[in-house]
Amino acid sequence: MRLPALSVRRPVATSMLFLAATLLGVVSLARLEVSLLPDLRSEAVRIWIGWPTAGVPEIEEAVARPAEDAVLSAPGVRRVRSRVVSGGVALTAELHRGVDPALTLVGLRERLDAVRWTFPPDVERPLVLGGAGEESPALVFAIAAPEAAAIADWAEKILVPRLEQLDGVARALVVGAPKPEITVSLDEERLRAAGLDVSDVARSIRSASVATSGGALRRGGLRFPVRVESELATAADVAGVTLSRAGGPALALRDVARVEEGEAAPEGWVRLDGEPAVGVLVWRQAGRNLLDVSRRAREEVERLAAEFPDVHVEVVADSSPFVRRAVTGVGQSAALGGLLAFGVLFAFLRDARSPLRLFLALPVSLVVTFLVLDFAGVSLNLMSLGGLALGVGMLVDNGIVCLENVDRLRRDGVPASVAAVQGARQIAWPVLASTLTTCAVFVPLAFVPGALGALCRDLAIAVSVSLLVSWVVSLTLLPLLASRDTGALEERPRTPGLAAHHAALDFALRRPTLTLAVVGALVLASGLGIARLPREMLPPVATGHLEFDLSLPAGVDASATDGFARALEERVAALPGVESVFTTAGDTGSIDPGDDARRPNHGTLRVRLARPDAKVRRHVVDALAAAAEDWPGAAIVEIPDAPELATLLSGGAATLTLDVADPDERRGEEIAHAIAARATSTLPAATFPLTVVAAEREPRLRLRPRPEALWRLGLTEDDLLAAVEALTSGHTATRLTRFDEEIPVVLHAPADDPFRATVAVGARTVPLSELVDVVTEQAPATRLREDQARVASIRWNGPLREADQVRRSLEAAAAGTTFPSGVTWRFGGAWREMRQTLAGLGRALALSTGLVLLILAAQFESVRLPLLVLAAVPLALPGVALALWATNSSLSAMAAIGGIVLVGIAVNDAILEVDLFRRYTDEGLSAEDAVRLASERRFRPIVMTTLTTVLGLVPLWFGTGAELRAPLAAVAAGGLASATGLTLLVLPVLFVRLGGSKR
Repeated sequence: MRLPALSVRRPVATSMLFLAATLLGVVSLARLEVSLLPDLRSEAVRIWIGWPTAGVPEIEEAVARPAEDAVLSAPGVRRVRSRVVSGGVALTAELHRGVDPALTLVGLRERLDAVRWTFPPDVERPLVLGGAGEESPALVFAIAAPEAAAIADWAEKILVPRLEQLDGVARALVVGAPKPEITVSLDEERLRAAGLDVSDVARSIRSASVATSGGALRRGGLRFPVRVESELATAADVAGVTLSRAGGPALALRDVARVEEGEAAPEGWVRLDGEPAVGVLVWRQAGRNLLDVSRRAREEVERLAAEFPDVHVEVVADSSPFVRRAVTGVGQSAALGGLLAFGVLFAFLRDARSPLRLFLALPVSLVVTFLVLDFAGVSLNLMSLGGLALGVGMLVDNGIVCLENVDRLRRDGVPASVAAVQGARQIAWPVLASTLTTCAVFVPLAFVPGALGALCRDLAIAVSVSLLVSWVVSLTLLPLLASRDTGALEERPRTPGLAAHHAALDFALRRPTLTLAVVGALVLASGLGIARLPREMLPPVATGHLEFDLSLPAGVDASATDGFARALEERVAALPGVESVFTTAGDTGSIDPGDDARRPNHGTLRVRLARPDAKVRRHVVDALAAAAEDWPGAAIVEIPDAPELATLLSGGAATLTLDVADPDERRGEEIAHAIAARATSTLPAATFPLTVVAAEREPRLRLRPRPEALWRLGLTEDDLLAAVEALTSGHTATRLTRFDEEIPVVLHAPADDPFRATVAVGARTVPLSELVDVVTEQAPATRLREDQARVASIRWNGPLREADQVRRSLEAAAAGTTFPSGVTWRFGGAWREMRQTLAGLGRALALSTGLVLLILAAQFESVRLPLLVLAAVPLALPGVALALWATNSSLSAMAAIGGIVLVGIAVNDAILEVDLFRRYTDEGLSAEDAVRLASERRFRPIVMTTLTTVLGLVPLWFGTGAELRAPLAAVAAGGLASATGLTLLVLPVLFVRLGGSKR
């Protein structure tokens, strides 16, 4: 290895090279994007198709079936799930692994637009959402005001356009705004006296609002396009419409009705701290910096506040402060880890010069790493910075081994320049092998499917690049600095713990069978303990926000839901520690195409705390539970805190589902309900509830027209429909266009009981009961479909760490159920995605181990010695089990990543030991003498590198966002400590038992 000699011989050139790389790294650091997570892509696309006036059966036949056909025909779609509710259908299209969601979105929109013409006229345009940044809004603003209509108009015309012009903002939407309406209240007596009915009035209004081409007129060599316009623009225009009737004087609409312009009856409410409000949701563009988007949006709102001092806009939800604190916390953890490493080095060497050299080399390695990250397009996020923080302890490992070896040669009387070159050369290849094994464990992470693979890419690049840079620094910059040291050294420092290690090693070599048996039993027990830990995709993150889903029994009107929400928010707002309460009830026009986004019996409650506090959170949950007792059938489900990553990894699905597919819908619902009831009886009372989606029903009135009665009176079914709509929610005759908004003209025929009312037919009135038969029935409030077939689904939305217990209860309940022929069931939801993700990580771990074995075989020119080194990996299990138990952690994706990292770092110390074992036996020493001498020589650097790595990981357990980092740090730190301690005893025993370094 010529690098150490070259750097010592050319000090100026080496210094200038590192200075240039450092300057470029500083420039790159200023250019790097800052975000919570890397740019991830969801493997699910969500679609909402609204039909506000229709029920579940009509929506399923007219909208859901053709939409499913269109979605399944799009390239990249592997499965589609649909949930039909009153008012629309929510579809979730699951994509094949590796498919670009952006291209799939284009294809889906094209196919849905192609079938849109087959939908009924009142069906809304399909809303397609998918890809990073579109799952949930980046910010939620609320504007409270007594006059909601005026403030909503200001938000629509002033705030939203200003926000959407900002760089990085994808869209902004106002929710909870009152809807304008021109109400036509018909006078039944005057209408009957005029010989008119509702359909006559509706036709007259529609014919009076015309705007179309009238052809072209050619005159004098010129061509004049003709446009026929008779548009209605105001309530006065509508009131002046002439009604068409046979004979008699002309009548204006004002003669038979009262026409007023106002607001439609509300279908949903939005409140902030009990006051009427409108909400403004802001989405960021995929891949844009969340911190920048949030900052620009807040600054724009502050500018508008200065322009409109009477308007107060409050931030209800914003994840950017959490992101900023989390990212800053990772950087601080890295800096603290570096200081701890400096302290360890000084404590062992008792000389300030070597630690100072290392402290100088550490920031050089980090800054040069930023240069490579910039070229690789990696942002500063929790994963990349976590990789750097993880690597800080390992960054100094290479330097510690180099400086410790140089220090040993210097104390043996070798001149400084010679000791610097020889010390670096002696450890160059073993350190390269340990560095490559650590890097090799990250290569398979690129093969992990889905968002997790993209997530691990940044972590792998950060760790691998920083370690390779540190290896170069340890062979160039550190020997250069060490060669300039001409001062005298103090006497050889005493190594703490060396005497105890000698005694333990002597015992192990005298009783190898007992030693291996005890260690084997400890490893086996630890492995069994780890296998019994709960599993989850990601640990919950305490962000200082709580969100609850509120629901009343199906069929409840939005006004009752609003009363329920008011009672809850009053209880919560009075609690200490609660900063604000943002409430929605009923259909607020949310863009979120979730299953219950627009149902009248559902609402949401967002609680913002003054600071994250577990005690306050518990008080909020208890207060809501107490308030719900006064409302029969009410349900309050806490939406667990989960970062954006959890949504991406789970595809937005429920935590756990059990789907029963049965051609007989009623029978499938009964089976699902029976399974859910049996499983609920075996679950703890505190767990999240099981809900049977298809079993939810609501009361419905079905009108069956009497054809003979309609024919006798000269009425059509369209005439009857217009009359019934006018008697109930109102019949929309037309829509007026005013600037960029549409205002419906709605006909109302007031009646205390619409089905005991009369219908005007010419000059007479006919009781509605003579025209229709009214049937009261229980109709589906929801209907779940998967791959174009109806299913009854049992859903559970609790945390993933409890999913295994619920799954076992459901599985036992299903096993005890007799299924008729043709009925099938299967599990699904985020739990299934978690299993696939953890299985992918397991395969990556196996591949990582194989790559490490290949590298070690090439390093040692042996097959047995690499297997001996890999024996250090299972020795990490006791430390992993203890660390997970002490931190109350579960088996999550982050813990699995920590396990993969552990494979690379746990073998580093073993490589140093085995390399020296082999060298001494090749020089003629017996196996037992070789392990004793090598253990003495390697004890100090091994303990130093282990302490620096473990202490570098400890700060990751604290600070904002530590919930995400702690499992990774616990697995890596605990496993490394255990592997190092046991390796110092077990590897010498195994080496002697295997007969030394024979290949």
